[in-house]
Amino acid sequence: MFEYFPGDYMWNPAAVGALNSGARIDEVDRARRPPREAARRGEGAGTQEFFASWSAVAEHLVEMAQEDEAAGRTRSAG
Repeated sequence: MFEYFPGDYMWNPAAVGALNSGARIDEVDRARRPPREAARRGEGAGTQEFFASWSAVAEHLVEMAQEDEAAGRTRSAG
């Protein structure tokens, strides 16, 4: 099975779950890159890095939605 995070089982279903919930592959890729090395240290080793990385991607998406909404692009903002 392909693993986004070799060495940390719990992070893999999180990445797949994001894709199954409508995330774009590039968003998942951007979120998984920074904590990937931490996952090699074993399960739970890089939990803070994992959270910070996914939070940064989410904050970027919120900023883009706010820009779209301000410009009247409500469909894109959604």
